[in-house]
Amino acid sequence: MNTELPHLRALPESAPHTKSGRIVWAWLEIQASLASGRKMHEIWEALQLDGIEMSYGQFRTYVWRIRKRGVPTASARVPPLAAGSIVILLVTVGAPCGLCSQVPPLAANICMPW
Repeated sequence: MNTELPHLRALPESAPHTKSGRIVWAWLEIQASLASGRKMHEIWEALQLDGIEMSYGQFRTYVWRIRKRGVPTASARVPPLAAGSIVILLVTVGAPCGLCSQVPPLAANICMPW
C-alpha cells in the first residue's frame, strides 16, 4: 500500500466526470467572475469554450443549487497541510475583520467567529 496516496491527491486537480461536479470544481473561478461583474451568460459561454458543455438553463440551475447548498469558497481547493507545517496569519490591526463590522483595537483582540 502506498501511504503517500498519489492517486487520491491528484483527484482535486482534474475535472470531475459529471456536469454538476465540473461546476462545483470550477466554482471559485465562477464566483470570482460573478463578483467582478460578469453576467451569467458570459461565464456560461467561457465554460463552453473550456469544454464544460451544458445548456444555459442547466448551468443556471447548478449555480442556484451550489449557492443554496453553500459550497465553501476560499477552502475549496486548499491542499491539506502536512504534519508539522507552520501557518502564518497576517492581520492588519485596526481594519475590519471581513466577517463582521467590528474593528479590533489591538492585534490580541481580533474578531474570530469560527
